[in-house]
Amino acid sequence: MRQTGVRRSIVAAVIATTAWSAVSCSLLFDRSGDAKHLDQQIHGMPGVADTDVDYKSDFTSGERFDLTVMLRPDVTDQQVSDIGRAFVDVTNKTGLSERSAELALRYPINPPPPTSNYTTDYSDTLFSAGSQSVRDNPTADEVAASAATWLRAARSPAAIGVQLVQPLWSQPGDSRQITVTLRPGATSADAIALQASDPGLAGASWGISVIGDEMYRPHDYYSTPTPPTDAELDLWRRVSALVGVSQGARGQTTVPAERGKQAETWFEIYLPDGAGSEPDARRIAYGVARLVLRFDHPVQLTLYTGDGTAELVVGGCYQHDAKHQVQPLEADLSTAFEKC
Repeated sequence: MRQTGVRRSIVAAVIATTAWSAVSCSLLFDRSGDAKHLDQQIHGMPGVADTDVDYKSDFTSGERFDLTVMLRPDVTDQQVSDIGRAFVDVTNKTGLSERSAELALRYPINPPPPTSNYTTDYSDTLFSAGSQSVRDNPTADEVAASAATWLRAARSPAAIGVQLVQPLWSQPGDSRQITVTLRPGATSADAIALQASDPGLAGASWGISVIGDEMYRPHDYYSTPTPPTDAELDLWRRVSALVGVSQGARGQTTVPAERGKQAETWFEIYLPDGAGSEPDARRIAYGVARLVLRFDHPVQLTLYTGDGTAELVVGGCYQHDAKHQVQPLEADLSTAFEKC
C-alpha cells in the first residue's frame, strides 16, 4: 500500500508539473511579433499620424498588449472605423485579445484647449478586450461604429474634448461611456444639436471643465443623458468662482439618479481647512448651498472639511446611517436648507 501511495503521489506531482508548465507556457507565449506587425499595419493606414506599441508577457501580469494611435487632423469617419476594425480582427486572429488588449485613439483638439496640468490637447478612446479586464470583447462592427461616432463628436466646434470608453467594467462588449466637454463659449443649444446629429450620442455625458489655474484640478460638471441648460452651466461657473481655484469641486446630474446617490444631482466641494480658515469655509458652504437652491430638484451636497464630511440634500433630506456623527456645520446647513 505504501508503494501504491508513493506511486500515486509521483503521478499527481507529474500531472501538476505538466499543468503548471502548460499554464506557464501560455502566460509566456511570445506574441511580440504579432504585436509588432499589427503596429506596422495600422501605422501605415490612412489617417494615422503615428503609433506607439507596448507588449509584455510575464508570470506576474500575464500577457498585455496596448496600442496607441495618434490620428491626423484630417482623418475621416471611414478611416477611423477601418483602424478599429483592423485592431479587433487581427487581435482576435492572433490571440492577442485573449488576455488583455487595448486600443487608444487620439485626435488632436484644434484650437488647443486652455493649458492645465490635468488636461490633454487631444480627444481619446479606450477600447478594451481580454479576460483580464472585460466580461465580453467588443466586436469589430461595434468598435468601428463607436470610433466613428466619437470622431464626429470630437470634430464638432461645440466640443473641446471627447472621451470614449468601451466596454464598461463587468458589462457587455457594446457598453460604452462617451463624455463630451463643451467649449467655454458653447451653449446648451449647441450640445443638444450635436446630440441630435448622431444616435450614438443619445446616452453621452455633457458638461464643462472650468480651469482657473494650470496648477490645480479643473472644476468639472457633467449631465447625463440630457445636456445641461444654459442656466445650469452658468450656475456651475458661479459655484466654481465661489469655491476658488485652489479648492476641489465637481458635480454630476444623472437621470435616473446614480446608484448610491440620494439625488439626481450631486456636488462634492472641498472647503479650506488651514489655520483660521473656518470663516471662509462657512462662507463658501452657505454660498454653494444658496446657489444649489436654483436647481428645480433636490441636490446632494457633500462638503469635505478639516473636521470631517458634511452631507445634506438641499431641498430634500439626507438619509444617514445609524453610526453617522453630525458635525456643527452639517447641522447648521441642514436646518437652513433641508426639508426633513
